[in-house]
Amino acid sequence: AAFHVHQLYGSPVLKSRLAPLVLTSSEVQIFEQHLKETLQRFQRLYPKIPCSITYFLAGSLPGSAHLHLRQLSLFGMITRLPGSILNTYARNIYGSSSIKNKSWFQQIRDLCLLYHLPHLTAPLSKFKFKKLTKSHVINYWEIKLRYEAAPLKSLQYFNPNFMSLASPHPIWKTVGSSPAKVAMATVQAQMLSGRYRTEHLCSLWSPNSSENCQLSSSCTFISEDIEHILRKCEALKSTRQKMYTFSLKYCEAMNPIQPIVAKYSDPSHPQFCQYLLDCSVLEDVIVAKQTFGNDVLHHLFLITRTYCYDLHKERMKLRGRWNPF
Repeated sequence: AAFHVHQLYGSPVLKSRLAPLVLTSSEVQIFEQHLKETLQRFQRLYPKIPCSITYFLAGSLPGSAHLHLRQLSLFGMITRLPGSILNTYARNIYGSSSIKNKSWFQQIRDLCLLYHLPHLTAPLSKFKFKKLTKSHVINYWEIKLRYEAAPLKSLQYFNPNFMSLASPHPIWKTVGSSPAKVAMATVQAQMLSGRYRTEHLCSLWSPNSSENCQLSSSCTFISEDIEHILRKCEALKSTRQKMYTFSLKYCEAMNPIQPIVAKYSDPSHPQFCQYLLDCSVLEDVIVAKQTFGNDVLHHLFLITRTYCYDLHKERMKLRGRWNPF
């Protein structure tokens, strides 16, 4: 709901009258930083999280891309006004060898070259130009953000190759309007982002440099990371067993997802952690979704976010840090 409200009311006001301006790189950066922080707060993600996480989970383009779409839309309108002063000026300036570096039309030419868009050919209709522009801009930023996310070891279970900047991630699309489900999805998103506060991560800035698990004596010399919490920690074994039983019981009468849940709910399965954090990228889930529709994702994410949240809740209780109010 926050994404829709921001898209319908907040973002248009924020971008109003910016398209015809010649903005400096620092001014564009201010706009982009504001939009990024806004999306992070909507999702309750930690600060300084990778940009790819913020934008792919929110299904939103970066701030600079939104400005580029506005500018290109205005340029498309100019190209469809033959005989106008701006149209004539644009053709004259693009036909010459010297263009002022700080001019608006120079920025437009740079954007057209960046996104592989035509700027000197015959004008397209409004619908065709907007469709072409949006597809090229989204494709460019998806490739760019995927490339930036690839080398980050903390994003082990984050696979942006199956995500889009045109629509929010199923983590958010499957929660509906339930505050409880949103709270559960928040924990799942933090784990998927690689910034969930495990002992391994906190040791990078905590005075206590030990990254070992503190929940069980049998895990004293084992590093506590996401995989340890989800799969191995002995202190969470009873919770893990309870959630395994819940998962199987929930899908008893659901033939489309029953084999998927039975297969991936076993902690010994190699894809167990991937299943809990983002099952939408698994091949079995993709095939089931294409066959039976989006209800498959709704049921699977209900199971997995409950699983993640209960492990998080039990961990916080054992550490004496659980405060439900």
